[in-house]
Amino acid sequence: MNGPAPTPPLKTGPRLREEDTAARLLRTPLGALIARPWFDALATRALGRWFFPLSRLWAAARAAEGSVDRFFAEVPMAPEPALVPRLEIALRRFEAAREAVNATERHWRRTFFRESGTAPYHLVAIESARRDCRNHYNTTRRHFRFLLGGGRKIPLVRWEIPSPAEVEEAFGYALDDPARAFAPPETMPAVRESQRVPGPAGDEYWLRFPSPVARMGDDVFARVFEPRGAANPPTLIFGHGVCVEFDHWHGLVDEVYDLCRAGIRVIRPEAPWHGRRVPDGRYGGEAFMSRAPIGPIDIFSAELPEWAVLIDWARRTCNGPVAVGGSRTPRRTASWRGSGAPTRRRVRGAGRKTTLTAGGSCWTRTVHR
Repeated sequence: MNGPAPTPPLKTGPRLREEDTAARLLRTPLGALIARPWFDALATRALGRWFFPLSRLWAAARAAEGSVDRFFAEVPMAPEPALVPRLEIALRRFEAAREAVNATERHWRRTFFRESGTAPYHLVAIESARRDCRNHYNTTRRHFRFLLGGGRKIPLVRWEIPSPAEVEEAFGYALDDPARAFAPPETMPAVRESQRVPGPAGDEYWLRFPSPVARMGDDVFARVFEPRGAANPPTLIFGHGVCVEFDHWHGLVDEVYDLCRAGIRVIRPEAPWHGRRVPDGRYGGEAFMSRAPIGPIDIFSAELPEWAVLIDWARRTCNGPVAVGGSRTPRRTASWRGSGAPTRRRVRGAGRKTTLTAGGSCWTRTVHR
């Protein structure tokens, strides 16, 4: 099979450490034991009894800003005076971690997106510190474990079910014109590229652009893994599932480095309501579930136009083919991208006109100079 040559590992100079501890474990004989139906049942039980309740408590702490009374209201749960001393300690630890992560994120954005010519060892140190701080911040969920006992019913999500009238107001137009909800933007937003940092399988950098969907009202971030020495490599836009935040945890199962070593450029966007895009008082992905049925409609109708921007950028920066895919929710996004009703949209960018066509196997693009 012809294709790009595999990328040799970088053996000298500063580089990011590889974030695939779990993936390496699954390649061992132990992986054959874990990859069984019994583990699915165990993992599902752990999600329901530990991860989601702790995440709801963590999200309440985000909204509480150190206030015990507001924390109880945000969970929501009945106030218990006996819990106040331990809860005050937990909230102080949480706020300290949040201050640290906010400081490192500000420094990271300033260095990677506003500066140029930064030494590689400095970029590696800043990105490593950002990842470490964010992982520590996420794991402050553990400080609220004492609230899971005593027969308390901690909700898995904080429900915010919209009324039929609200759904109709937001997406009623899609009943007559479904393609309009998933169409690419009229004008492609400017995509900013960060400085590049050496990684285990090539260069890594980030893209940033305003979401073309007004209901989102935020910036989209996407991490790019570019194989070393490959000319015009194929590009895969690789989405993540609900509640999965690759750029903010250590040790998740991650196939991206294997793909990059095989000569594939991977773009991994952050989905709405995840990572840097999590709304106040929520945890990553919670709004997808808590706002049903409008949550899934919102996320799909945002991801498709956002991925159209990434496809346009990928084709402007490389002559290789572009594919879309992912796990769970992004798999649905990719299937809609490939099999949706044909839609043509002419968009304008810097010095070019582009026609995007949805239908067939993917979005296609024609450039008119």
